[in-house]
Amino acid sequence: MLKFMNMKKKIISIISALILAVCAVPFFPACKKDNRPIIAVTIYPIYDWVSNVLGEKKEDFNLILLQDNGADLHNYDPTQNDVGKIADSILFIYVGGQSDERWTDRVFNAIGKEKDVINLLEVLGDNAVIEEEVGEEDHDHEHEEEYDEHVWLSLNNAKLFVTKIAEKLSKIDGENAETYKNNATGYVNLLDELNEEYKTAVDGAEKKVIVVAGRFPFIYMAKDYGITYHAAFSGCSSDSAASTGTITRLVNA
Repeated sequence: MLKFMNMKKKIISIISALILAVCAVPFFPACKKDNRPIIAVTIYPIYDWVSNVLGEKKEDFNLILLQDNGADLHNYDPTQNDVGKIADSILFIYVGGQSDERWTDRVFNAIGKEKDVINLLEVLGDNAVIEEEVGEEDHDHEHEEEYDEHVWLSLNNAKLFVTKIAEKLSKIDGENAETYKNNATGYVNLLDELNEEYKTAVDGAEKKVIVVAGRFPFIYMAKDYGITYHAAFSGCSSDSAASTGTITRLVNA
C-alpha cells in the first residue's frame, strides 16, 4: 500500500510538472496571459474607429468589444467579466445615452475609481439631438426628453469621435501621438469623401424622404442632409403598434 501511495504521488508530481511546462510555452493559447493595455468599447462602430486610429499600433493593445455580435445596445447589460475588463482598461469608450445610463453609474461605483473614458454624447455637446417621437400622433403620456443615442449614424459625428479618440490616445501613449493623429486625419479624409457621395445621392434624389416601419434611428444622418423622415412608432417595445392614421401617413409620405 505504501508503495502504491508513493507511486501515486510521483504520478501527480509528473502531471503537475507537465502542466506547468506547457503553460510556460508562449504559443500555448490556453495558458498565455495577455498583458497588453486594455481599451474597452461597447459597440462595433467605436471598435472600428479605434482600430483605424491605432493603425499599425493596434497589436500593442488589447482592444475589446464588450457587446457580442448582434447584441442590442438598448438591452445590453455588462457581465461580471465585462466589468472586470472595464476596470482593467486604460480607456473605456461608450455611447452615453439612456441605454448606457442603466448600468454605467453602477459599474463606475463598483470599480471605485475614476476611469479614463470617452462618452460620445458628451463629445457631441450642443450638437446632440433630443430624441423625437417620430410617428406618434396622439400622446396620452408624459414623454421625458432624452438625447438620441444613435450618434454613430452620422458621418459628421464620426469625424468628431475619431478626432477625440486620437487626442485621448495621444495623451495615453505620447510616444506614438503623431501616428494616432496622422491615422485620424487619414480616416477623417475618407469620411469626407463618403460624405460627398451621400450629398450627391441626396441632391439627385426625386424625393428626400426616409420612411421606417418601426422606430426611427437616423435622425442625426437625416439632419445632416436635410432629409424628411417618418416612422411607424417611437419606442423599441415589441408591443408597439402604429395607428391607422400613422400607417396612412406613411403610405402617402
